[in-house]
Amino acid sequence: MSSDFDALIVLLTIIFFSFFSFYKKLLSRDGIFFANIFGIAVYFLGGLKAFTTILLFFSIAEIATMFGRSNFKPHGKRDVGNIIGNGMPALVALLLGSTMGFYGGISAALSDTMSSEIGLISKKKPRLITNLNKEVPRGTDGGITLLGLFAGIIGAFLIGFTFFLFNLNEYTIWISSLGFFIIFLSGFTGCIIDSLLGAVFETKGLLNNTWVNFLSSSSSAFLANFLWYSLFWLSNF
Repeated sequence: MSSDFDALIVLLTIIFFSFFSFYKKLLSRDGIFFANIFGIAVYFLGGLKAFTTILLFFSIAEIATMFGRSNFKPHGKRDVGNIIGNGMPALVALLLGSTMGFYGGISAALSDTMSSEIGLISKKKPRLITNLNKEVPRGTDGGITLLGLFAGIIGAFLIGFTFFLFNLNEYTIWISSLGFFIIFLSGFTGCIIDSLLGAVFETKGLLNNTWVNFLSSSSSAFLANFLWYSLFWLSNF
């Protein structure tokens, strides 16, 4: 019965998400369709907790985008590329049975999104991450601000804290706290990697935004999984 109720909640959420995204022009039609498939796959592979996590990511990311771009050019409709770049590493992690990799990938995606969007309202001009002495226009790939970095920290914290709350019944407080720290660290690391890839490759046209997001989220998922199992392996000695 509980499983049927969870499935109903997911179905109703997807329906609401589809209409809301279409009405607010947040996603393209292809993007809405792909996001629905993505959400269903996450639910079947990771359950209601994983589905709730990506719903939290989407909600906070959109709020950050609307807030950050209130005095900046509007963000275009997100499409399939955005979903693949930000979400596919987390989905692959679930497919491989790595819950920690899933949270690590989502942590990087939210950290980077919040850093990029909130950084737009910084009163100080961004500086290129590969050359901190060089100021660049707002929205430049690889540009960072202190406000944006702080927002990125908050994004990574939120996903780490989500893991902590969702797993208190499965793990001890110590293990859940360890998972929180790993996800937080991996997510913010992924945010920094995204800026580095943007500065080195995206500005030169060698990588597009989808690939930059995909690689940074993948690196965070891998790092979270590596740290999680490495620490457990060391604790057995």
